[in-house]
Amino acid sequence: MQSFYKPCCSKAKQSEPDQQETHTDNYGHVIAHSYHACNSREDLLQHASGSSGANKKIPLLHETEADAGAGSAIIDAIARDPHQAYAQCDSTRVTDVQDAWSEFRTRAEQRGGVPLAPPVVLKAKSAAGQPKPQLCTGHVPVLLRETLDALPGPGPPRIYVDGTFGRGGHSTQILKRLPPGGRLVAFDVDPSAIAVGKELEKTDSRFQIVHRPFGDIADVLKGEKLAGVMIDIGFSSPQVDEQHRGFSVVEDGPLDLRMNPDAGQPCSEWLRTATAEEVAWVIREWGEDDDPIMALRIAEGVLDTQRRYGTYKSTLQIAEVIRQVKLGQDDRGQHPAKLPFQAFRVFLNHEMEQLSAFLEGSGPILQIGARMVVITFKRPEAGVVKRFLREHELPIPTLERVLKFQRLAELYPVLNNSDGFAMRQTCPTLVPTAAEVERNRRSRSAMVHVLERVKLICPERGEVSASLPLENYFCRPMSLWSPPGTAPSLALLPPRTSGSLAPALLSQCWFVAGQQADDNS
Repeated sequence: MQSFYKPCCSKAKQSEPDQQETHTDNYGHVIAHSYHACNSREDLLQHASGSSGANKKIPLLHETEADAGAGSAIIDAIARDPHQAYAQCDSTRVTDVQDAWSEFRTRAEQRGGVPLAPPVVLKAKSAAGQPKPQLCTGHVPVLLRETLDALPGPGPPRIYVDGTFGRGGHSTQILKRLPPGGRLVAFDVDPSAIAVGKELEKTDSRFQIVHRPFGDIADVLKGEKLAGVMIDIGFSSPQVDEQHRGFSVVEDGPLDLRMNPDAGQPCSEWLRTATAEEVAWVIREWGEDDDPIMALRIAEGVLDTQRRYGTYKSTLQIAEVIRQVKLGQDDRGQHPAKLPFQAFRVFLNHEMEQLSAFLEGSGPILQIGARMVVITFKRPEAGVVKRFLREHELPIPTLERVLKFQRLAELYPVLNNSDGFAMRQTCPTLVPTAAEVERNRRSRSAMVHVLERVKLICPERGEVSASLPLENYFCRPMSLWSPPGTAPSLALLPPRTSGSLAPALLSQCWFVAGQQADDNS
């Protein structure tokens, strides 16, 4: 069975499963199908166990033997006759069910873990119930001086782009340096950020706010020539501080995680239809990228608890489940649920896809000599920037002199497209100073990548064959290890050998080396 499966973020709610399809050999699958058919996990558990469920204790993670027995009885009942469970759930609806999450909270605290914070009164979603968003004047953005110093570009028309407006931290500082004839175009999808941007538009005619993803830059500014673009990946500090947005793992709020609450699917709804393989893929790809087994454990724990207690209602509920799965520990010294939350947010908002679209879309409309400044915080973000740079770099003179064009085109993909654009990295990646980290802890992992568009000059083309997939240019080397008492014969090891031939060649080497040792003796 495949452990990881890339999900579809825009997947609609699953329809009721085919009644004829059952998976009695896999309890997890049976429960998942029954949940969707019954519309309520509580209904399924009550009817399958033959009880009203009002006082039914459902086992938790790290359950006791008594709890495990109760849980097994429920699961066995479903596995024996899932069709009867479907029929019973469709015919009856139980309305008076105690809040299972209250029991989960109490039991979690009794285990000696970190107590859940008391639920806060969530701010209403109406405009009157929320604090009015304001232009960010007191907060200093991450690496502000380095960003502003890297941005100035060649002469008119001086049009700049701020891909992530937020609360205007970078935009207001760019406007201070912008001459009267210049323009600044900012992008954002957060309605609160757009409200702030509209107010700034009224006070400064050089500024324009666009309510679209920054990945749409090529469509919005088609035909323009830009003097510089900048983007600050991630989410802004006000979004973390606003509890009703649900971005924090230590403050209670709805489990949403969308930058634009009016578009897409909230995290709580996506988890209802996601499989364990899909959740594990998201966590491994954008969160626990160095620990795939932990990603699988978290996925199973999150979905198992959801099946037992119903849809997640708040961030602290799922944060507590993840904390239990990770035993309250994190090698990076941060909250155990921080990386999984990051993974969910990146996936739901298509952040990596939007970043790639922004880089590829802004490159062609930059002037020669104009700069692209990208602020990243995580390895996946920095990896997207690095891949973009590698695909648009020109060859260095040393390699250009000694390699044929075919090989150069393999190492520098930009040479395969004479109508493309070329970029170069102007300086090493910039990181915050110790003083800035002390002043703003959220800047400790920030990096500034400064890229500049240069003229694309292709060397003389020779015969070019079809390019191969990138992985075909790598070859695992032959191991020189040999059994004790034998000496490896290096002459028998070819310089480039595929891994599939390694066992046979090694066995030959051991045989020859053993014969040589016997002859010498």
